[in-house]
Amino acid sequence: MEFAINTRKPLNVAVSIALGTALALVATGCAKSDNAEAPAADTSTAAAPTDAATPPAANATAGADTGAQSPGSMELHRVMEEGEAIPMTMSGDVDKDFASMMTMHHQTGIKMIDVLQQNGQSAELKALGAKMKADQLEEIKKMAPHASAAGAAATGHEGMAGMDHGQGTAAQGGAAAELHRIMEESKAMPMTMSGNVDKDFATMMTMHHKTAIKMIDVLQQNGKAADLKALGAKMKANQQEEIKKMGPFTQ
Repeated sequence: MEFAINTRKPLNVAVSIALGTALALVATGCAKSDNAEAPAADTSTAAAPTDAATPPAANATAGADTGAQSPGSMELHRVMEEGEAIPMTMSGDVDKDFASMMTMHHQTGIKMIDVLQQNGQSAELKALGAKMKADQLEEIKKMAPHASAAGAAATGHEGMAGMDHGQGTAAQGGAAAELHRIMEESKAMPMTMSGNVDKDFATMMTMHHKTAIKMIDVLQQNGKAADLKALGAKMKANQQEEIKKMGPFTQ
């Protein structure tokens, strides 16, 4: 009896060991299965930065396009293009041609100033623009008698060679052609818009003033009317000072 009982005890122990081993194997298999799935999770995590890096690049491009095409800057460009498209008929009389061309030039400048007042940010630049507009309106009035004078026989762009006839002298005909050349040269200047209205206005108005100063120099060398030449000298001094004041805004 005692022998039978002693025989069962080792059997129970063997069964317990077998069950423990089986459980251990099952646990090991589960662990291996979990580890096998882990790399897939790591791979998806590594891909995330690539997707996240895409939006900033797209936003940067969109911002650049929006800036370069701001309504105010595009309107400045349109005004300048419109002014350049105005046909010019030269008379061969330098005083008349200067007054007529500078009047058109001023009118374009005044439209640009209006765009600045509506869309600009700098109070200092807008105040300068307001002064420019007042000066140019007054100058247009003073040039009016010369712009409406009879002058020499009118001639179109293609008729420059005929400017030395009629009331205009040969020298005046050449000077009128030079006025026309200066205006045409200004039309060929490239314009790059930044999208910042203050900067674009200052840059374009600086170019605009430099063209006017070249025209004034032709008047001083070839004009006849003392009052118009005195007005031209005052314009030049004002515009040179304005170019200096606009300098920081062009940067």
